[in-house]
Amino acid sequence: MTSPVGDWPLPSVVPLGTLGPLGTPLSKGDGQSKSVSPLTQHQGWLAKLYNGPLDTAATTRLDTLVALPGAASDTDCALLRSSTSWPVARITDQGATVGCVIPTAPPNFRVTIQASATSSLDKHLEIDWLAMPDATLVGRGVRAPSPQERLKVCRSVVAVAACLERHRIVYSDWSYSNAFWDPLTHAAYVIDVDGCGQGTMPNIFQPNWEDPLTPRGTAADGGADRFRVALLTARCLTGVREAWDAVHVLPTACDRAGAPGLSDVLLDMLLAADRRHRPTLDTLHSVMLGRPYFRLKVDRVSVASPAAAPPQADAAPAHQNAAAGPPVTVPPTSGVPAAQPTGTAHSPSAPAGGQQPTTGGPGGSPAGTATVVALLLLVLFVVVFITLT
Repeated sequence: MTSPVGDWPLPSVVPLGTLGPLGTPLSKGDGQSKSVSPLTQHQGWLAKLYNGPLDTAATTRLDTLVALPGAASDTDCALLRSSTSWPVARITDQGATVGCVIPTAPPNFRVTIQASATSSLDKHLEIDWLAMPDATLVGRGVRAPSPQERLKVCRSVVAVAACLERHRIVYSDWSYSNAFWDPLTHAAYVIDVDGCGQGTMPNIFQPNWEDPLTPRGTAADGGADRFRVALLTARCLTGVREAWDAVHVLPTACDRAGAPGLSDVLLDMLLAADRRHRPTLDTLHSVMLGRPYFRLKVDRVSVASPAAAPPQADAAPAHQNAAAGPPVTVPPTSGVPAAQPTGTAHSPSAPAGGQQPTTGGPGGSPAGTATVVALLLLVLFVVVFITLT
């Protein structure tokens, strides 16, 4: 299947020396790559060279990715070729895997940003910009998208994510900088896909992208991808960067975009108490296309109110959905709530059975207070009676 820059003319495994001279690097020292440079003899293609040679397992993983579009359906193949920087070849040097060949992002994903009052900058428009208020985009010379256009960009990203999930490909590092968007067509383009793998992958994430149900040190899987894609979608739909502020305004944003049922599936993905109950990315994409969400009961978690949060932690607003049961107060962690099942919340001082002691304020229980008042009235009555007689 042809990519936006045409078919790759060489084999799927190519020695570095056969690629010809490399152009001026477009980036250096970015993540796991030491450089990304144009292939001067193959217009529209880039050589992405890694910080060091890949081991056998990583080499096999890369070969699987290179071969995947050829084994996928025509629809999935076309999507991967047109909407991602999917690797087309593995680069070797003296027999070791040192990089891969990827397509250049189409020019429509580049815009001129107003860097200051007197200067501008031509760059790829990262999806990061959608997680900001419209005024911020306008101030940098980018036309603010309508709610429907925000939805279209998000739907384009989710289409890629759902395709990866269908093929058991785990991306893990879903975040602002790993996708571009076109402010005119509102299409998205996902990059850094050569770091994906089937089954499970290292749990890689940026600050404030931590999945509360996938602890640090554990492998990322499809469940982690579902959470991070939903979080990216929520932030970009609302234009709100703080995760749980975005959660609160998400229903309104979905209504404005003409997708009122979308907030239900997103909130289930973000707040499910059990990661196994997070809806699939195919389900999310289906709802974004306007299809109904046949929702099963999903217990949700909530986040601590400011009063309940530890003094040293930034308080996060609470969220509660009527279908999810009573709220559970949990402290915020990296902007994301720790996962606890919904149900009856027990305070540290509550009896084992969950029944809370009833208090009537500093004086004790309501029953004790009533007894004291009755005794005082009786004494007063006796005093008055003696006085009158």
